[in-house]
Amino acid sequence: MKWPALSLQPTAPSIFLLCLLINACSSPSMPIDYNSKTNNWPHYGGSQSTDQHSPLTQINRDNIGRLELAWSYQLPAMSSIVTVEQSIEQKDRRYQAQPLVVNDTLYACAITGYIVALNPLTGLEKWRIDVNANSTQPQPLRCRSLGYWQARERIEGTIHCQRRLFFTTPHNQLQAVDADNGQACSGFGNRGSIDLNDGIDARDKVRYQVKSIGIVVKGLIIVGSAIADNISTDAPSGVVRAYDTSSGKLVWAWDASPSSKSNSTRYQNASVNSWGPMSADAELGLVYIPTGNPSPDLFGGQRDGADHYGSSVVALDLNDGSVRWHFQAVHHDVWDYDVAAAPALFQNPAIGQGKKGLALSSKTGNIFLLDRATGEPLYPVEERAVPQLGVIGEQLAATQPFATHPTTIHPQSLDAWGFTPFDRADCQKKINHLRWQGPFTPPSLEGSISFPGASGGINWGGAAIDSQNGILLVNQTIMPWVIKLIPRQQLAQYDAANYPFPSQLFTMQGTPYGALRYPLLSAAGAPCSEPPWGTLTAIDLVSGKQLWQRPLGTTRDQAPWPLWLELGTPNLGGVITTAGGIAFATGSTDHFLRAFDIQSGEEVWRRRSSGTVMAVPMTFRLDRTQKQYVVFAISGDEKKAEPFKLVAYTLATD
Repeated sequence: MKWPALSLQPTAPSIFLLCLLINACSSPSMPIDYNSKTNNWPHYGGSQSTDQHSPLTQINRDNIGRLELAWSYQLPAMSSIVTVEQSIEQKDRRYQAQPLVVNDTLYACAITGYIVALNPLTGLEKWRIDVNANSTQPQPLRCRSLGYWQARERIEGTIHCQRRLFFTTPHNQLQAVDADNGQACSGFGNRGSIDLNDGIDARDKVRYQVKSIGIVVKGLIIVGSAIADNISTDAPSGVVRAYDTSSGKLVWAWDASPSSKSNSTRYQNASVNSWGPMSADAELGLVYIPTGNPSPDLFGGQRDGADHYGSSVVALDLNDGSVRWHFQAVHHDVWDYDVAAAPALFQNPAIGQGKKGLALSSKTGNIFLLDRATGEPLYPVEERAVPQLGVIGEQLAATQPFATHPTTIHPQSLDAWGFTPFDRADCQKKINHLRWQGPFTPPSLEGSISFPGASGGINWGGAAIDSQNGILLVNQTIMPWVIKLIPRQQLAQYDAANYPFPSQLFTMQGTPYGALRYPLLSAAGAPCSEPPWGTLTAIDLVSGKQLWQRPLGTTRDQAPWPLWLELGTPNLGGVITTAGGIAFATGSTDHFLRAFDIQSGEEVWRRRSSGTVMAVPMTFRLDRTQKQYVVFAISGDEKKAEPFKLVAYTLATD
């Protein structure tokens, strides 16, 4: 493994980067290649494979230093939020949406409550939709993905909506609009809308949220849901539903319950859910569903088999929604190690005997390579004994699966660390008073270290795979958390106001316990684990070995100058790769856009941004007369009056 040197010095542009910035030391500029490939970005992750890879080569290692801002689009301002009680999710202002480019248009959902269509070359607005227009309680649009569909044959009864854009609203409405003008498709559902609250118990609707389009494939639009975890055992259903893209008719619904459970006329409460984008293989007729675990996340003694499909990838038949296979990444998950990312599909003759592959990236840092037709591992997966002796009433799994090709990319040990001897001693004292026996240490009354934590490891940003070269890139967080279970009779002694986010106090009604979860930090406010606290890793899928791993992010924007250290930061975002040998990675807490050489891990381009970048970027090139563009979603800061933005970069004109 190649490990770029970890710098504890204040970050400053290297001579090499300065050369790139001012083009002073570069070789004579090469003309832009207009004869190379063109490619849109019509699905989340680039394609139905969700491999987050583009075949574009116009931007490459030789000219990346010439990348410049092409346009910037400021999202429309957010309506006033008047909800009586806001959840942590509703208060969250991180902009995590990945735009689509198709139909000569860039489509994006805006956290400020809009769907926008832009000219992808100029950033000029074509049309917009206010998803809160008819609502008395405006909400942020916590959306990561949209769906696009074009009819192969003209739809009878209408001259409109031959091309459709699908999105969900904060009030759980699935809507279809004409992709050309944003007008509702009246023939879809009820005048262009489907109420996804149907079949969900009325009392659960506040805790039931549909944030993203799962996928559009073979004339189906498939959606899952997110639920408010750790409130109660009687959580909303996690049903996954498929609708006809033309009529909006429900084609099938999969309520993620084991075969021993029977479904009623309404969807079963507390079934596992799938809250993010999905992937699909239309040729095999399969859609791949990443799942969470039944609520509450941190105690499973009363699940009674309800987590049969929990923390898994489940392959459903596109025709009827039946289960063809499933692979469980974590057994009886009591750590919130759900499968957050859409599986990435790949195929390479030197990997897994050339079979159609699927990469399951998990919060534990395990990356499981599976045969996507059968779910069988392409390389051995070891079931290893894990710690036992959970709290009274818990029924822990005796073993957990560990990937061997590649091996886990997350540290398996934890050593106290600090900026000073005082910090380190403080962390060591805290660790000594907590239970720690590795990544599957059970939650306990005294408090257990969860490392990785619920944020990963690898989170919803998932992996990018260059199938041709057999290289996988993924970013992750490396930061310890604490889970402390609280006996029900003692829970009243805890006041949630004393545990502001990111600490969380959970009631877990219906169980014998509540829970407190918080990051394990030193007196200086830094993670108690040795840095880096966030990494970008490249893996050779042929050999299963790491090519390189490097810190992702600096302490800038979190710490004052001169304490801008390249330690890597906890990150939520993702990475895309291109055939030009460039990877664009986001997710760090500092305000930078970055590009890396896929082969070496060297940072080859960096630009300052106006806010954090926590959405997976995307890239496109419309036709042979145009240039390649890379688009980033930038989070805003209401306190600093910084707007939410979409920004696009392209090569400087010769």
